[in-house]
Amino acid sequence: MANGSSLEMPRTETPFGVLATLVILAVLMGGLLSWFAGLWGVVILFAILGFAVGSYTETVDGFHARIVLNQFSGKQRTLFQGLGLVLPWESATKDIDLRVDLKEILEDTYASADAMMKTKYVYTIRPNFSGRNAGENIILYASYEGSAIQQEGRALFSMLLSDHFSRRPGEQLLNKIKINQEVFEVDPGRSLIADFESKHGIRVTVRLEDSDF
Repeated sequence: MANGSSLEMPRTETPFGVLATLVILAVLMGGLLSWFAGLWGVVILFAILGFAVGSYTETVDGFHARIVLNQFSGKQRTLFQGLGLVLPWESATKDIDLRVDLKEILEDTYASADAMMKTKYVYTIRPNFSGRNAGENIILYASYEGSAIQQEGRALFSMLLSDHFSRRPGEQLLNKIKINQEVFEVDPGRSLIADFESKHGIRVTVRLEDSDF
């Protein structure tokens, strides 16, 4: 059973190519201005950079991420909270609230080997912004509708529970702790949930809360 991401925000790491391109653009502009205006060209350059700061920076709200698209290459990357550097031809496409919880408490009935069992389980799905692939995970998460992720998650969790219950008699399906361990914390359930997380750039918490006749 996977744990949710903490709310410790990652830092935006500006790719070397973006930083180098901005430096080259500034040097070229400074050279041209110096050619035409001499030392005043440097003053003009800093004035232009100050007035045009919005063309090469993006400010992202706290606990949010912003996806930007390179209009030339078609590549996307993710900016996290605070001030980030962007190329003039990169544009914001979507903001993601990293505090979002896709959560449901579900009641369902499954057939055991000898009885019908009433169950209640809860799951929580959050965008995964931890680790080295935080930016890529946010892009993956943003490429799906939340309702579609939930629908796929419900189908997966229900399948795992149904398969587990169908192979056991009802008297062996009353221990919630044991069921959670056997269904969600060991293979094949653990691997299937991990694949689901990787596909959508998410972290999942799921647990059975009740099982009875």
